[in-house]
Amino acid sequence: MYDEVTPHLSIGHELSATELDEIRGLLPIRATASEITLTWWDEGAAENLETFPLPD
Repeated sequence: MYDEVTPHLSIGHELSATELDEIRGLLPIRATASEITLTWWDEGAAENLETFPLPD
């Protein structure tokens, strides 16, 4: 049932660039996001309900 779940990690935007670099060095982070999406998943269908931009 959960074979297609993509694990993710949310890191607070209050961290400095140096702190973010340190965390990225310790964890297997491959990509970062500029937005969050609220998605409704159903059998055979998915719909983005809302998109929230993340602060720079």
